[in-house]
Amino acid sequence: MSNTGHPFHRPAKFRVLIVEDEALVALEMHIVLASAGFDIVGVTSNLAGAIRLASTVSPQLAIVDVNLANGDSGVDVAADLKTLGIPSLFASGNCPTGPEKLMAIGCLQKPFDDQSLMRAVQTAQASIELGARSTAKELRGS
Repeated sequence: MSNTGHPFHRPAKFRVLIVEDEALVALEMHIVLASAGFDIVGVTSNLAGAIRLASTVSPQLAIVDVNLANGDSGVDVAADLKTLGIPSLFASGNCPTGPEKLMAIGCLQKPFDDQSLMRAVQTAQASIELGARSTAKELRGS
């Protein structure tokens, strides 16, 4: 019997970290995703902030701009988060095309509208959750 209809059952919100150096873009992403029910666990504009937040708030996904201020690279952010088991979705006007594109599960091309942002994050969420279910199934030997 499923608990989804039980009044006290609240599915856990999908936790998202935003790594974006353009304040208005970060704010728009925060508003759109929070309004859709995502749990925005932090917003930062650099590599150090991303690692610090990721270590404390355990996001399930990071949305990462490729070209950050002060010379930080979103590809480096994604690589470091990947070692922590946190997948990234690039959001950039210059989506990586070489081997660095493998650091993320996809890239949302800037400029983007609210619907494109939602589709990209929902697709990433589905991919992450499918991967987690597949891994659990393999561990059970089913």
